[in-house]
Amino acid sequence: KKYESTLEYQSQRDALTNLFNRTHFNQITDEKIEDIYVLLMCDINGLKLINDLYGHSKGDALLKYYASLLKLHLPKESQIFRISGDEFAAILPPDYYDEMRNMTKSIQKALLESELFDVHVSSAFGYALKRNSDDTSKVYLEAENNLFTYKSHNVTMHGKLILKTILHKLYQASDETSEHVTSMTKLAKKMYPKLDLDDQGKEDLELLIKLHDIGKISVSSNIFTLSRRLNDIELDAIKKHPEYGYRIAHAIPQLKRISYGILTHHENVDGSGYPFGLKGKDIPLNAKILRIIDSYDTMISGRAYKEKMTTNQAVMELKRYAGIYYDRSLLELFLDAINA
Repeated sequence: KKYESTLEYQSQRDALTNLFNRTHFNQITDEKIEDIYVLLMCDINGLKLINDLYGHSKGDALLKYYASLLKLHLPKESQIFRISGDEFAAILPPDYYDEMRNMTKSIQKALLESELFDVHVSSAFGYALKRNSDDTSKVYLEAENNLFTYKSHNVTMHGKLILKTILHKLYQASDETSEHVTSMTKLAKKMYPKLDLDDQGKEDLELLIKLHDIGKISVSSNIFTLSRRLNDIELDAIKKHPEYGYRIAHAIPQLKRISYGILTHHENVDGSGYPFGLKGKDIPLNAKILRIIDSYDTMISGRAYKEKMTTNQAVMELKRYAGIYYDRSLLELFLDAINA
């Protein structure tokens, strides 16, 4: 009987958070046909990003922490469930319906203020009241629709929080600086009269300039402080940053449109670049523009392991690798723009 009891308990529980699982959620909602209760649906914004940046062990830690917040801020009578990867639900007594807004605000506040994670994560909520005659599937749908409405209203706020956090971490952990980004943006704007870019294209290029190196936050920060040339192992680690950056950008809805540019911004037009060795027309336009602007500004600014060049030296270096690293026609446009 003890073994049977243990098996029954385990069959109803999520192994990671020890909350009730989806199977038990379905059983409870099906059984409570005549009951009155509040159904709360909630999920975590940013779990995929945490997994991509730090690995699934950190993502699991976030799920456990979120489960603890639900237990802390929801009434003791609540039944709380993890119903899928980052989705949770709770069934509360109907008397708490009018207090749901304050409860969800408390959970959101605690999550945003947590110092356990380098990237700000937030949560979305939706809830509905089930009355005696209500069909459980309709109540579930109402709560889920309210969840989607909440997410759509707060997507901009959530995106800005994540971008702010990532940029802060990037500037702290790598050789990327806000001055470098500002300088590259100015160079890009000089090229605009010579480029056939619409407003969206210009916006995407400036966003790519700002975030092209976000993958560096997944590389050991010690590498960026070395005052010598990098060895092969260190270079291989650095060369992973476009792929890391792609994964990060692809996990953030506002950045998906520049994710391929991030992935390919170290490709060379002769096929000698990385990570894929793409050639010429296979490399997106914004990545080829960035390749020229980034190289030029790095040359005239210098790095810890390399002295800065004069403007003339940088121009000569760019011309030297025309058709090898850089697209010839774009390089001509760039040189015309900075000499105008």
